[in-house]
Amino acid sequence: MGTFTITASGFSNLPASAPAGWPAGLVWPGAVAPNGTKSWTVSDADWVNVVVWSANRNFVDLGGSLTSPGTPTIGQIMLDFVTVFVSAIKDAVQHQFTTPPVVPPPINFT
Repeated sequence: MGTFTITASGFSNLPASAPAGWPAGLVWPGAVAPNGTKSWTVSDADWVNVVVWSANRNFVDLGGSLTSPGTPTIGQIMLDFVTVFVSAIKDAVQHQFTTPPVVPPPINFT
């Protein structure tokens, strides 16, 4: 498929120890600098898996129904995938890093 690259700049280093609310089962990476460029190679099979997962997970929200799936475009599927990904990060932060924890509302695709 190709190479996926993310470049970050302007972020401060992570603290040396995990913040309050960090899940006990995940290892905190320590004082790491998040700035720089990271690249991943995405195979054709990986790409197909992402598209199929997103389409299967969200076909109702993309114009179908349980008995009659819609026919979303690849653009709609990928936009939906990004929306779900960003919403999940936002919801996890809201749930883990507020006192008391706030359960986020369901993801709403509008």
